[in-house]
Amino acid sequence: MQNTTIEEVKNRALNFRGNLKSEIGFYDHSRIAKIPFRLESFVLTLNARISDHADSIILLYETDHVVPAFGLIRSNFESLSLLNRLNNAVSKSVENNILDESIDKDLETMALGTREKDYPVQATNILTQLKKMDKEWKGLMSIYESISEFVHPNHDGVVGSYSDFDYDNSKATIGNQYHITSNVSISALSFVNAQFKIAEHLTNSITGKMKSFAAICELDLKQDS
Repeated sequence: MQNTTIEEVKNRALNFRGNLKSEIGFYDHSRIAKIPFRLESFVLTLNARISDHADSIILLYETDHVVPAFGLIRSNFESLSLLNRLNNAVSKSVENNILDESIDKDLETMALGTREKDYPVQATNILTQLKKMDKEWKGLMSIYESISEFVHPNHDGVVGSYSDFDYDNSKATIGNQYHITSNVSISALSFVNAQFKIAEHLTNSITGKMKSFAAICELDLKQDS
């Protein structure tokens, strides 16, 4: 992955945030079908989450907190997996000219689901969505798993990141071992930059099909009535 500078990421974050719509009307795409509004509003909230995480990653990076930054990078990959799932459902609907039966349920579980027992809406399994996304975006799952190992409290997440052993002097130095000049830190910026590109691609793909998708939703309602 190509190295990226902090200034490049800052500019990308600024442009990404500036291109986000700040509101959406209930009837922007249809006066009778609710799914188009639910879809675009959820896509926009996912993007707002990605943007907020990226801004936080930049702040952490600039104050030399690399390991916590990777926790947010990991989370953004999870948000991207949901965008990818929705994009596939919209694309399938438009290509087949029939509403993908999964999309209504997907929106419900993504937006309202939890892992609490007996709750009527169970949350989407993120790992499942990431594995599906990896079939299209090769290598994503491997990156996600590596980051997960890095942020978990195992060797990399604790001993590797927060201690250094001096065997000659029989002591250990405790403290942050990854600084912004390290290769690990530089890779963090590359991941964030790539996430912006993926989010923009998926979002543009979905919004570019909204007119056709809304028409399909309306046709589905008329056929059911």
